Amino acid sequence: MKSVYVSLRRLNEHKLQKTGRTLTSDGISLKDFYLILHARIQKETKSIVKQVIAAATIIVAVSGLSSSPLSGFGLSLTLIPELAPILLLSGSIMFFFVFLSFCGILVMFNYIHSLSPRLLRLGYDASALEAIYGESFGSLAGTYIYQQFLKPVPLVPVIATALLFGVIFFSLSPVLILAAMYVNLQVEVLFLADAPLFHKAFAIIGIACIVGSFLFLILFNIPISHKKNIDDIRWNFLFKRVGQGTHPQSKKWLDDDV
Repeated sequence: MKSVYVSLRRLNEHKLQKTGRTLTSDGISLKDFYLILHARIQKETKSIVKQVIAAATIIVAVSGLSSSPLSGFGLSLTLIPELAPILLLSGSIMFFFVFLSFCGILVMFNYIHSLSPRLLRLGYDASALEAIYGESFGSLAGTYIYQQFLKPVPLVPVIATALLFGVIFFSLSPVLILAAMYVNLQVEVLFLADAPLFHKAFAIIGIACIVGSFLFLILFNIPISHKKNIDDIRWNFLFKRVGQGTHPQSKKWLDDDV
């Protein structure tokens, strides 16, 4: 059977899309639904920022600048030795939840982006709605603006969009630097000769959490192989849509299952 390649992010987008269709058919207007999703993205983004600040605070608490450091970042353990590995492990686990939230934001962001054309048909501009009902006017600084009677010079939006994504990428660099610092400090704990065994165990778990977070982010976004669930398609999808009676292919399906 031929495999289908689809990412976990895309599967989650489909799940959100299906639920969104049901909610809007139950009476929630598309405009209100869009604003609810946008508010959730804003709330989750603030939560991520708070967690990153907390992780940075832990780094400040457990390390300090040293003239002859063991680590490449000029960091060395300066807090009470018994407490530092526990705090580093807590911060490492926090990174995993940050990456989970970030993946959720990607799913929701892609979905609400797909709602923009539907809003436009109703007379609403998505970026204008975000500015009016949201907490930031940044949405009005978009680089692609649909105008029925105006067409921009092609190169200008491309350059502006590239600059925007460049700024977004570099704004994420502190997270990458913090993650590298956590790994570096916990490797330092592993090489401390007098460190207790459970401190080294904490360090191994912490390193695994951070490395696993990056691997999860990659696996979440790359297409992976799936095979069609034939039984579920036949009996839970096609069969239920016949209405009264049985599906014309029911006998063949039953013979195939034997």
